[in-house]
This record gives sequence, C-alpha cells and structure tokens, in this order.
Amino acid sequence: MYYKLAVFVKNTKNGKSTELTEPFSMSSLRKIGVKDTDENILYVPQIGESLLYASEVIGWCQRKQEELIPYYYQRMFLRSLCKKAEYYIDTGCMDNSLLNDGNPKTHIAAIKHMYEEIPDEFRGEITWEYILDLERQIRFNVKEW
Repeated sequence: MYYKLAVFVKNTKNGKSTELTEPFSMSSLRKIGVKDTDENILYVPQIGESLLYASEVIGWCQRKQEELIPYYYQRMFLRSLCKKAEYYIDTGCMDNSLLNDGNPKTHIAAIKHMYEEIPDEFRGEITWEYILDLERQIRFNVKEW
C-alpha cells in the first residue's frame, strides 16, 4: 500500500480548478478546459509559484507519484549500481574506480544485497538473471576475481 498523490490545479485561462489524481494524463485535465495541446497555462501551488504548461504538470505528478511507491530510493540506488557495472563492462573492465570500493567482487555483492532488500513487487525491471549476467561478464573480463 502506498500513498496516492492529489494535486490542486487551476487553469489560468478560464479560472476552473480541480484536484488531479491518478492516472495523471492530459485527459484528466479536460474537465477544467485543458486541450491535448500545451496552450493552457496552469497554476499548481504544490509545485511552486511558477506557471506551467499542462505536460509539465503531468510529468511532475508522475515523478512525484513514483517517489511515493515504497522502496523508491533503494530502486534508484540499485539502478545506479547496475549502470556503473554496465559502464565498467562497456569500457573493458579497466577502471575499478567506477565500482564500490574499487572492487568488482564488492560491487556485485552490493548489487545482490540491494536487490534482496527490495520485495519482489517493487523491484521494477531489474531481475536476478540480469545481475548474474553482469557478474558473468565481469568475471570473464577481470583476471583476479
């Protein structure tokens, strides 16, 4: 269970307002007169005092809602660790400074540990097989494992 985001939105063109909730899409804004184009300027106090185009409001809402999903920051960290491992592999496994503690073994262990900390339903696109593939590629390219 996670929190659902609700955002107050006001169309500056006609003065109509609504509370925007999931799913965040342009069609959600039709009830306040927003068309599928970016010609409407919206005021959203939760974002700040600046006026925004409808697509900017939708993008902000989608990003904020994702942050409310449990384990958001752990997933971001896991993705970051995997991206570093991919880059390490793509550059020929030469620059250990890209990895945790400068050590391939420690880096893969950190990826596995972070993956295991996140429950299945919140892991996203990263799979155990993907992690094992990263490990296999690094082991193949690194002389001292």
